[in-house]
Amino acid sequence: MLVAISIPIFSNQLEKSRESTDAANIRNEYALIMTEILENPDTAIPDTDHTISLQQGTDGWQNTTTSASLTSLAKTAAAGSGDTAVVVTGSPTDGGSCKIKYDPSTPTAAATVTITLN
Repeated sequence: MLVAISIPIFSNQLEKSRESTDAANIRNEYALIMTEILENPDTAIPDTDHTISLQQGTDGWQNTTTSASLTSLAKTAAAGSGDTAVVVTGSPTDGGSCKIKYDPSTPTAAATVTITLN
């Protein structure tokens, strides 16, 4: 009886840890792109396109804290930098991926980092 109760709890915690790993990997790739931009302000950085394979086994975010951490990433970047916008779109899927794309600024538009989950 105790085993029957503990298996769903264990599975739920395992999924939350996979989601946390995915969110950490997304934040690390974002930090890598932003570091490159900040270290080379006078160099034209080309479009970058990073793809991360997601580890989670369930569609959508099961942990609202994980979802909020990526949303706050976009808000923090927007508040801290007037020249780079961060856009988070999509929802993660089982066996999905995350694409992080940097589009440099143009004379008519600010630079953009787009995080797309699918």
